[in-house]
Amino acid sequence: AFARQRLCVLVRPDSQITDIRHLRGLKVGLPLRADTIDFIRAVTHRTLLYALRTGGMAQEDVEWVDIQAPNYISEHGGSSPGYAYELAALQDGRVDAIFLNGPRASSTEADGFARSILELSEHPDPMFRMNGSDPTIITVSRDLARNHPEAVVAYLEAVLESSSWSRRHPEETTRIFAKRLFMP
Repeated sequence: AFARQRLCVLVRPDSQITDIRHLRGLKVGLPLRADTIDFIRAVTHRTLLYALRTGGMAQEDVEWVDIQAPNYISEHGGSSPGYAYELAALQDGRVDAIFLNGPRASSTEADGFARSILELSEHPDPMFRMNGSDPTIITVSRDLARNHPEAVVAYLEAVLESSSWSRRHPEETTRIFAKRLFMP
């Protein structure tokens, strides 16, 4: 399953760009890390390709710009504030658009640092919605499932209840995730 979250193509607040089609010939940022497997770059690139498709464009219709960012794991222990590098590149004009997802997109837009021109999480095709989303995987060991099924059920009930709570309390949920993701 994939967590339903915002999937935004963002531009500067003062940009004249109002539609994904306006990116034709312009600079689109891609994070670049020296990690052995740069998962963030792959997800960002794939999501931006889907975004371009919504405007009838392909990879060659934009100029891709690498944005140097710190290694995800080795420099930050798995919690990278790397999106700040992408946002800086957008704000200083090195790129015309970037992709951010989840609370990063929401807080960046709410704080007035960027404006969304495309929200893929609203696309009717689930392939467009899940490309930039974080997978939500819940697994248990065979022993736990067999010997303590009540613990598995209790955990899943808690997950579903917390999901329901977060839908009823979006502002508080955003604050909690922002803190967890080292966001202001």
